[in-house]
Amino acid sequence: MENTLSFSNTLNIAEFKAMHSINGLIDIILNPHTKKTFFVAGSINGKVSTKGYKDNPVISVCNDGTETFYMLHSKATTNVIDTL
Repeated sequence: MENTLSFSNTLNIAEFKAMHSINGLIDIILNPHTKKTFFVAGSINGKVSTKGYKDNPVISVCNDGTETFYMLHSKATTNVIDTL
């Protein structure tokens, strides 16, 4: 079975916080038992990309074929030929 991840509704951090009325900070937390990283923003939580998030961070709605979730990740710039 192929492991595919689809991204939709990608927002920068300010847009995400405004959309969900989040006034505070977004915390990045390491689960000491699983060693997986996740974020908490108000009452919303989500996964954090294992490829990093600090360079141009965005939050997307993602689906891996079994569940839908938020993911904090870096905005992809690979293969971008122009920005208007």
